[in-house]
Amino acid sequence: MSAGAPDRRRGREPGLRRAAAIASAVLALVSVAAGEPRSAPAGNGLRRGTITADGEDRYEYRRVSSDGLDVSAAPGNRGGNLREAVVDPSMPTSVDQESCVTWHGPTDRIVQPGVVLRAALDDDRVRLVMVSDNIVWGQRSAINVHLIDSDVWPDDHHQVAQFPTPHIGGPAHEQPLPWRFCARVVGARLWAKGWSTANPEPAWDDPTGTLVTTLPDGWAYPGRPGIYVGHVPPGLSTSYRAWHTAVLDGGTADPDEPGDEVDEPQGSGAGGEHGTGSGAGGAGAAGGPDGVDGSGAGTGIGTGEGGAGGGAGSEAGGSGQAVARRWAAVLHGVLGDLRGRTVASPADPAVTATAARLASEDPAAVADAVAGSAAGRNAERRYVTERLVGHGRADADAVDGATLDLVAALAGSAGFGSNDPASAWLVRLHERILRRAPTPTQLAGLTGELAAGAGRAAVARALWLSDEHAGQVADDLHQAIRCLPPTPAQRADAIARFRRYDGDVTRTAASLVAALVPTR
Repeated sequence: MSAGAPDRRRGREPGLRRAAAIASAVLALVSVAAGEPRSAPAGNGLRRGTITADGEDRYEYRRVSSDGLDVSAAPGNRGGNLREAVVDPSMPTSVDQESCVTWHGPTDRIVQPGVVLRAALDDDRVRLVMVSDNIVWGQRSAINVHLIDSDVWPDDHHQVAQFPTPHIGGPAHEQPLPWRFCARVVGARLWAKGWSTANPEPAWDDPTGTLVTTLPDGWAYPGRPGIYVGHVPPGLSTSYRAWHTAVLDGGTADPDEPGDEVDEPQGSGAGGEHGTGSGAGGAGAAGGPDGVDGSGAGTGIGTGEGGAGGGAGSEAGGSGQAVARRWAAVLHGVLGDLRGRTVASPADPAVTATAARLASEDPAAVADAVAGSAAGRNAERRYVTERLVGHGRADADAVDGATLDLVAALAGSAGFGSNDPASAWLVRLHERILRRAPTPTQLAGLTGELAAGAGRAAVARALWLSDEHAGQVADDLHQAIRCLPPTPAQRADAIARFRRYDGDVTRTAASLVAALVPTR
């Protein structure tokens, strides 16, 4: 056991058994449908708790040893952001506890490992502290802490801290798998760390390797430690090994000095849902996927799973240049896939050029230039084309221009069904843009407008800019960037950006990312 941490405990190694999972869709996290239980027995003595769910997607769990589990997306799954907590209900409930697990990847997709603490899994409520690896655009060089309470979701589904660490890493400096994640809580204090098992375990009192933070009032309550499983896309599987949980007895940082606590790392923050965090500077402040230079007040804003808190600067990302590279990679990841699944390497020449600009220029201006580049325009055309006519349609290859012009041209193309009757065309337009069929009233009204001389191009543009579609874009982009639904204020801000850019989704996404780049 590492020095500086509580070690008076009554530990046990819980067996892992088969469990069922509830899934959430890639672009729209939703709460559990009315009437469905939040938690249920998972078989073989385990209990699962749904954090977010969507439809009937599920995981398939295969027990490989008493402390090992393989998790696969079930055949027919459609989502890629499944989130679930798994606990052993034979483990006694406690306030002070720890959970550790070794994760075997993969790291090239959005699969997200972690542990949970104080998991209180009831039929009608799930409440827990979630410690997970950051995943957005492959920026895995941070550990996130979220508070989950289904009674007030999503208001208490927010991030309270993020800690950049060189012991796991991202695409440019990824440490070898497997990675081990450990977290413990004693009263209001939480410790969390992650590291490659190829390297020494960071000490619990090592400010460069372990997050120490204080939870808000009301989050010290009895529950069980467990595992977090999230974001396993269709067709993939992931592996957990060496799951260990323990009840901590006493909970002092040093067993030889009762009452003595580990000092909190400088720069560690409690940003909350909006993602702002502050600290003392010194060792460095967090700036999303990596730490920023340690000079200054140590404040920062970042992405991760809901915005960055503070954290110690690190060898992998403690300098301003490293931060610029990481954020440049995020911006170019937007161009690769607006759903957040593409990882842009910081070593890519285009990323390097953008990083050089981010180090000295206004992030908003840099982001807009990236979105307006040839790659950005190709990304926008690809997104709109896929939404309206699907992949690889030859009749869309020659379409170019502003987003609204592109929408109008594609909606009037043969590939979309421009020769179909008005009613069939309107149904298809609603299904492609709003992801639903029009109501009978809407269909009748728009059919009448078309018969009276309104052009189909004007109808397509209006639907793309409609309140409903703008809200969907805001939800989708926050999900892709932050892996969380937006708050009302964040949603309104994203809608305003979407309209400011005349429905240009790529420019909207880039501006949202730029707003998260830490200022120095």
